[in-house]
Amino acid sequence: PFVSKYGNGAALRQMLKHGDQVDCIIQMPVMSIPLPAGALEASFDWAPWFSLPHVSRSFAELKEAILARLMRRLLPSVELAERARAVTWWPFTQHRDIEREGRVLAMDSAYGDDYVLADSGGGRIVDYRRFDGCASWWTQGVGHGNPEIALSAAWAAGRYGHVIFPEIAHEPATQLCEELLAGVGAGWASRVFFSDNGSTAVEVGMKMAMRLAGCCPE
Repeated sequence: PFVSKYGNGAALRQMLKHGDQVDCIIQMPVMSIPLPAGALEASFDWAPWFSLPHVSRSFAELKEAILARLMRRLLPSVELAERARAVTWWPFTQHRDIEREGRVLAMDSAYGDDYVLADSGGGRIVDYRRFDGCASWWTQGVGHGNPEIALSAAWAAGRYGHVIFPEIAHEPATQLCEELLAGVGAGWASRVFFSDNGSTAVEVGMKMAMRLAGCCPE
């Protein structure tokens, strides 16, 4: 009943769909507070329990511990802008504007459609979100930190890493070929050729077309 009430089952099934074991890597502070009788009942009223002095004090300590860890993580991000400005030559950037205006964003992470940025404005470290309007050069159509893609990539990396492709067949590539031919390639394509980026794919396509035209002018 506890799992079904809070929807944990669906989340665990998604994480375990590859049959792998998932271990918690977030070390939480120890809270030695016994739950009251009847706590797992759907009708249980939690308000009086949370208002007990020892319970509210424990949760306040938990909040402070979590915030302290967040600050320890954000502090290097705040200092990152100055460090990067001293050693980085950015593409498509007017560096004189950076030197004059100091506009370097210190990114802590990215999730969904947003960057999570760190700033020390007002004398305190804060994190805030900013919309990734250019989809990170148009390559993040599904958003940052997509959990399904991250889990699939981690599973594939753990099973294969990087393997040579000529005359080699493995399940993910073969399945992707089949899905592409049944989808966008339906009715005109018979095989799939993989390239590593958009510009190279265009070049490969042009070379294939020129070769076909030379061999079969009709």
